Amino acid sequence: NADSLKNVDAVFISHLHTDHFDEKLLKQLRDGTLFVFLKRNPNFLKKILLNMGFSNFLEIPDREICQFRDIEMMAFEPFAKHPFHESVVGNIIDSSLWLSDGVTSFLNFTDNTPTVSAAHEIKELFPQIDIVSICFNSAADYPACFDMLDHDEKLSEKERIWERNANNVVEIIELINPNVLLPM
Repeated sequence: NADSLKNVDAVFISHLHTDHFDEKLLKQLRDGTLFVFLKRNPNFLKKILLNMGFSNFLEIPDREICQFRDIEMMAFEPFAKHPFHESVVGNIIDSSLWLSDGVTSFLNFTDNTPTVSAAHEIKELFPQIDIVSICFNSAADYPACFDMLDHDEKLSEKERIWERNANNVVEIIELINPNVLLPM
């Protein structure tokens, strides 16, 4: 409902993939809505928002606490190029956001899959996080779009990847130990 968007004060955008950045929906926001995102250079997200006519931004530098009203926030660049193996090119666009109103804290990993070392770092920064939202799927084209695999190999790889990702979520959640888990 477009009317409900008129009361939105701020929107966090983690990255430009269309399941996180919907131009049609954003155009329904009221003038003056604050857009919160990770500060990067170059910043394609900012460029697109400027081209859409928006100009109210809070760019959060990596791992620096910023304030919006009574909410503290910290954004995180990708924790690794790939969380499960060495990669020359990998995740270069995702980000995560931690926020707290002083009573409740929330960490949204979005598609920025944390490594175990990143979870240790986060636990040191924030000993108690109340709510964690984390993605357990791979959201990738492999193995479905790889023709060198036959049907059975694709199914086998799908299961292997799902199990690997689920085990990673369990390990991360055991380290961070939130009160509430919101799997995505």
